Amino acid sequence: MRTIGPYTTQQGLVNLNKPRVALDVILGLVNQDHDQLEYGEYVSRMREQLSDAYEKAIATTRKAQGNQKNDFDRNARNAALEVGDVVLVKVLTFDGKHKLAEKWEECPSVVVEKPNPDIPVYVAPFWWCSIAPFW
Repeated sequence: MRTIGPYTTQQGLVNLNKPRVALDVILGLVNQDHDQLEYGEYVSRMREQLSDAYEKAIATTRKAQGNQKNDFDRNARNAALEVGDVVLVKVLTFDGKHKLAEKWEECPSVVVEKPNPDIPVYVAPFWWCSIAPFW
């Protein structure tokens, strides 16, 4: 398959072998032996080639995404916390604007209970930072 650049279109005709410029026409250097396409045929062929390329790109991208998902799922592990582990507690409520607000509590907490072993929910009471480190 030949590739056709946009510079190859001149006067509604496309020379598939080399670019045809206005100076070639003036000097009579245009070779009529080569295959030339009318503008409409060129456009329809170009649309077909672009749609084929788009479909191939989509298929390749989907295949790569599937491979990446499989790799991630194979290596992903849940962080199992146990009673006594030191954790940071995420701040879920903000007052006013919070684009630059801290996303974690100021001091770490200790997990004291896991009410349901089937779900990742833990009880970690809030400790004030004025208390000496507890770990």
